[in-house]
Amino acid sequence: MLELITGKRVFDLRSKDGLTPTQLHLFLMSELLGPFPPEFIAGCSKRDTFFDAHGKLLHQPTVRQDDSISERLSRSRWQGDILQTSAFIGRMLTIDPKQRPSASELLEDSWFQSEY
Repeated sequence: MLELITGKRVFDLRSKDGLTPTQLHLFLMSELLGPFPPEFIAGCSKRDTFFDAHGKLLHQPTVRQDDSISERLSRSRWQGDILQTSAFIGRMLTIDPKQRPSASELLEDSWFQSEY
């Protein structure tokens, strides 16, 4: 949804600071969506490859991105409610699949009731 609205990739995985695509992807996810939930990290088979004992990413680029979903929408031509759209996209991108709403649940979101 964010890519459709903005015309830009959610996660640009072109190598930065010698990071692997997976290291960079995890970093960009945490930058956009917040830290990975401890319960999620605990269940990851490769957690020791990517996270320290406190759940912090082991590999991060020196340059941070720091733009939110709302900021990305603001820079686009989106004419709808940025806060409501940002909240909806954030729900779709919830990191932990156990916490992520299903497609059926997302269809019930108030965002679909909005007039755009």
